[in-house]
Amino acid sequence: MARFLTLLLLLTLILVGLPLTGVALAGKPLAPYLEFPPRSVTVVHAAFSWWAFAATALLVIGAVLPFVSRIVRAHGSIEASPPPGTRFPWWGWLAVIYLSVVWLLAWSRFSWFASVQGFTFSLLWLGYIVIVNALTSKR
Repeated sequence: MARFLTLLLLLTLILVGLPLTGVALAGKPLAPYLEFPPRSVTVVHAAFSWWAFAATALLVIGAVLPFVSRIVRAHGSIEASPPPGTRFPWWGWLAVIYLSVVWLLAWSRFSWFASVQGFTFSLLWLGYIVIVNALTSKR
């Protein structure tokens, strides 16, 4: 029990102490980071972009549509399960490439991409979901 409490204390110190240490080392005031309840008045939020929303929505619809159409076509029929040990699907590799590109855009600081960089969260999740779907399909 004592080991568990020591570990819990250490984890708490790491989770709370390291971010505050980073703020202090950066020379910023600690007060905005210690306010409770937290308010984001000091954060400038990105404005809503209809273009980014439409592009993301079209991308999601395009990714989901083949699966929905397959379900609709197969409604009422029982499909045989694929043989074990099948290969990783081609669209899974395409998703790996897609996720690599989106990850690079999301985490790098290209000036030409700065205006839409805040909207990459959904694109990253879409790549992750398709890759996990490919892994499931392989299994």
